[in-house]
Amino acid sequence: MMKYFTTVITISALIFTTVSCGKYEEGPNLSLKTKKARLTNKWVVDEMFLDGVELSVSVPEIDGFTEIKKNGDYRIYYEDRYVTWDNIGTWEFYDSKKKLIVTFDTDSDILTILKLVETELWVSERTGLGVLETRYRPH
Repeated sequence: MMKYFTTVITISALIFTTVSCGKYEEGPNLSLKTKKARLTNKWVVDEMFLDGVELSVSVPEIDGFTEIKKNGDYRIYYEDRYVTWDNIGTWEFYDSKKKLIVTFDTDSDILTILKLVETELWVSERTGLGVLETRYRPH
């Protein structure tokens, strides 16, 4: 009887943990890596959407990435044949790690995390033009 009770408690705990770990709209529901470990990486834009309409982001002459470091540094690097842009700021989790506050000098943006797995980062933000969703993959 005690073995049955232990099995039921273990299964219930696993189900509760799996259901309660899903923080982001698009997943994952469960991960063994911390949110910070999954977030810190060098990312490149894979897809962008403005109010649900896909924007073209595939321009072979452009090199760029977003780098998020464990120490709180946030870097956006962009280079094409005419200009190089390197902007360094900071990041921090916000709203129970559902959002990021990214700060450059005195300007801050709030990014809502939609998906955060080791190989994908999806974020959205409100802009003057609408809701911009950016999907990243590792660099």
